[in-house]
Amino acid sequence: MVFQPSSNVDPVLVPYAEAGNFKIIYNDRGVAVARSGENYYCNALKLPTGFDPSAAQVLDGFVLFENKAWADCKPLDYAIDTEKFDALDFPFYSDSKMVLTVTGERIKESDAASFNTLERNQAKDKNHYYLMTGDDVILPYKRSASAYPPCCGRGNVDDTMYYEGKPRPDVDSKSFTCFSFSTAADTHGFYAGGKPSQAVIPAGVNVRAIKPLTKNILSDGKHVWFVGIEATLLTGINAGKVSWEETMNGKKSLTA
Repeated sequence: MVFQPSSNVDPVLVPYAEAGNFKIIYNDRGVAVARSGENYYCNALKLPTGFDPSAAQVLDGFVLFENKAWADCKPLDYAIDTEKFDALDFPFYSDSKMVLTVTGERIKESDAASFNTLERNQAKDKNHYYLMTGDDVILPYKRSASAYPPCCGRGNVDDTMYYEGKPRPDVDSKSFTCFSFSTAADTHGFYAGGKPSQAVIPAGVNVRAIKPLTKNILSDGKHVWFVGIEATLLTGINAGKVSWEETMNGKKSLTA
């Protein structure tokens, strides 16, 4: 018996498993639990003697049993409280004593008692702001830490704006408003991802009055903008009557 998660990955021998009595008892999210004779397996990994699937739990990519855990079938090198282990907003998990990520990496700096998720990939506790996106960022703070849903990677730590963990003193925190995963604005203009502001917002516009009509069309009732990779102020349009609809051929149509 071998385990092969995909066709472009070499198969791995499943130790001591026999095809005649091999049975998969759980298979989801890249984690398969199987039995062969008296042995149990997590993918190709043989689980400890005494493993009991009826007393075990599976949560996302974690297999939990008697204060032991496996993340994507890799054993964690520390004990967790499997009775209290639960998922927070992605990618955070906690057993009320510690916080870890979906890969099973323990966040040693975290304080589980005060840990609070702010947005996908972002969180804080009483001491630190966390951005866990592969290039993990952990920043201490003294007064406050916050995020801007649904924007990705935008944070405010002690009144300094950050994008993907890097300070952005050019961003005005008082007027900053987030519209979508990658689109935001302040008094300086629109932001698409981590680009500098695109100054297409006329002076005197209340940024917080701007609302998305669709994913890429925004309006404050007086002006209309198209915001994609670049932001454009659309002139000659009656903002009070603007509408956005899909035509018969699947294309988008803007009318006013």
